[in-house]
Amino acid sequence: MSETEEVYKARRQLGCDALRSGDYKQSVGQMTQSTPTGDLFCCLAVFTKVFVEMNGDEHDEVWFRLPEEHGGAAAFDPEAREQRVDLHPKVMEWFGFEGTNPQVNETRRYRGVEQKLTLMDLNDGHDEDTASSISRKVESKDFDYIAEAIEETYQ
Repeated sequence: MSETEEVYKARRQLGCDALRSGDYKQSVGQMTQSTPTGDLFCCLAVFTKVFVEMNGDEHDEVWFRLPEEHGGAAAFDPEAREQRVDLHPKVMEWFGFEGTNPQVNETRRYRGVEQKLTLMDLNDGHDEDTASSISRKVESKDFDYIAEAIEETYQ
């Protein structure tokens, strides 16, 4: 394993440790949510928090904040002027992921083809039915499960 891959592995482990820490309550369907009982985070938001904590607040732009009139949730890219629900490219690169919604080794058959699931699939789950009535049903998984899937795929 190259030195660079060792660095990525250590960084991904920081993210997995944060998922397992119990410090974050899980959000489903949104990067972050503010509720009366506290803030909620999807797994991608937890990795983003780790990135900011390790690199300093000057990297706060990775949050893609919505304007306050839309709730201020971390899902808007002002440069691209579009909603984002995945990792900022800087965060993706820092952790050594290959995409802004990284895939894991877990698969589901969809329209007759095995397809890898993404971290968003595992976090949010979905019940998507196609016109041919083949279901691509994925149950939402907890942070422990997601951390294990990341470790099995990338470690």
